[in-house]
Amino acid sequence: MIIDEMIVLGYKYTIEGCDFDNYNVTVDIAPSYHVGKAEIESSATRMPYDIILLDIQMFPDNSKEERGGVDLGVLVKKISPSSKVVFLSSFSDSYHINNVLKTVNPDGYMVKSEVDEKTLQDMVKTVIDNPPYYTAAALQAIRRKMANEN
Repeated sequence: MIIDEMIVLGYKYTIEGCDFDNYNVTVDIAPSYHVGKAEIESSATRMPYDIILLDIQMFPDNSKEERGGVDLGVLVKKISPSSKVVFLSSFSDSYHINNVLKTVNPDGYMVKSEVDEKTLQDMVKTVIDNPPYYTAAALQAIRRKMANEN
């Protein structure tokens, strides 16, 4: 499942169009926090998603309370622990990436400016077989944070 508004269909068609050896991929889209939350809760009771892609920035419809992908990531880890969580965000700074790592402990983080067909395909294969998966900018931010801690 991918949660985003602007380029979500491109990700959906790209992922669904990739050739994966041992499995078929179907992407469901949730255009808001509330829809995503309902889908995650529903899937956890029937057939959990293998991979859930989340964006950090996501706000509920018709609500003053701001909730986003980090909140959904925490929910997924709680109610669907077999699902892999990958963040796909425009944020490439150490603060946001390390906050996500600390709060959610996802199975990957992709910076949108680095995403193309190959990185999406590599992410799916890596996260299914041997997580985690990070794009170069995400890995660089993680390494910067580690270097600053020493």
